[in-house]
Amino acid sequence: MVKKKGRPRLKWSLKDKEIVARYQGQIGLFGNVICRICGRSFPLDIMEVDHIKPISQGGTDQPSNLQLLCPACNRKKSRKKTQRTKVTAYNPLDFRAPIIRI
Repeated sequence: MVKKKGRPRLKWSLKDKEIVARYQGQIGLFGNVICRICGRSFPLDIMEVDHIKPISQGGTDQPSNLQLLCPACNRKKSRKKTQRTKVTAYNPLDFRAPIIRI
C-alpha cells in the first residue's frame, strides 16, 4: 500500500484487507475478521475498509489509519458523518422549529 493523499481508494483487494486486519489485530477464530464497532465475526471478503481519519481531513491509506468494518456498521458510521454535517433550512411547517412569541 502506498501512502497517498487526495481521494480515497474505491476498491480494496483481499490482500490489502488482510494486511489491514493483521495490522489492526482484527483476525479472529477460523480466519474470520472481527468488526471494530459491533464485535461480530465476518468473512474477509465482505468486510469494508474504513478510514479512521478521513482523507479529507489529512488521513492516508496507511494500515495505521484503516480499519475493517462490517457493511452495516460502515453504513451507520457514514450516515452519522453526513447527519452531523448536514445543514437544514428553516421550514415553517416543521413543528420542531422554534416558536417566537411577541
